Amino acid sequence: MAQKFLQVLGGGLSAESLSAAESNFDDLYAYYGVAAGNPFATNRFVDGDNGADSNDGKTPTRAFKTIQAAINASAQGDRIFIKSLEADTASGDTDPDSYAECLTITAKDGLQLIGCSRGVTHGGQPQLKVGAVTTNPIITVNSFGVGIHNLSINGAGATGGGIKLVSNAGTYDAGSCVISSCFFKNCKNTGAAATGGAIYWGSYGGCWAVHIQNCEFYDCRCGIGDTTPSPDTQIKNVKILNCRFNSTVNTNVDADIYFASGVLGLIVDNCTFATVDVPAYATSPSAARYIKLADGNYGTISRCTFACISDVTAEQKTFGTAGDAIFAPVTVRMAGCWGEGAVATSDLALFGRT
Repeated sequence: MAQKFLQVLGGGLSAESLSAAESNFDDLYAYYGVAAGNPFATNRFVDGDNGADSNDGKTPTRAFKTIQAAINASAQGDRIFIKSLEADTASGDTDPDSYAECLTITAKDGLQLIGCSRGVTHGGQPQLKVGAVTTNPIITVNSFGVGIHNLSINGAGATGGGIKLVSNAGTYDAGSCVISSCFFKNCKNTGAAATGGAIYWGSYGGCWAVHIQNCEFYDCRCGIGDTTPSPDTQIKNVKILNCRFNSTVNTNVDADIYFASGVLGLIVDNCTFATVDVPAYATSPSAARYIKLADGNYGTISRCTFACISDVTAEQKTFGTAGDAIFAPVTVRMAGCWGEGAVATSDLALFGRT
């Protein structure tokens, strides 16, 4: 038992205490390690290499093999820790081994998916990539208060998008979802930003108070957005903080952030939009922006950096009700944001080319 190890440990480490630690590692890990952060949660573990879905998943050595099996076994508020498979890749690989699953989270309010990660980067986290062509989202969230942390979602082969947040007439609602420190690559739905991308709302809308923080989006058809200009329930209180959006030459990206329906209380703060000059994506040029927001959006865009010229003395991208960098109504305020200036001022208030 873990208690035995703690008694043996006493004032220092010895051969006996080290032996006890090794033999009782599972108990220590489950009861005195990660569980200490939330004593009400049951922790479950997923190991795609060594696990089995016939296990109970309650310790690392009794881990599930698939993430969906762990979700199915969990109750409200439980936490699922997912082992990365990046160690399985061969020399010269450019993509980590992946959990080839499309996940559904239903009737699991407060469930947390947590990747065992070494950083927000491609190959640094457990990756979900279905491999075969599918029109399903890689993760469908039908539950309230779900958390998704430290996971990579690669949409190659899928046209259902990355994470879909779903609400309906009252049976379920994915409100208060927290998505943090995740990496998204090649996530798309069909042909334009308005159909969804890396993180998107279903056609019903709703799903209030969603918090997206410290995530990276690379070559996603849309980074974050909705799918209809007239949902049944308006989206409210969405926070997009400290995120980074990038693409190669914008051949796959319509808009990094796209809300056609309008969000009451949209906050976009301290984000980086790194596609240079955001050139128009050919099949849907009206949507090709860093951010496109229709009438009905209310909120702020603040402390963001855009990879385009914004100085009025040069050929700049524009920001406003008809902007080709940001297209936003007057009910969305923009303050403290930066682009590249054509000339640097002597007091360094404006940084740019000289």
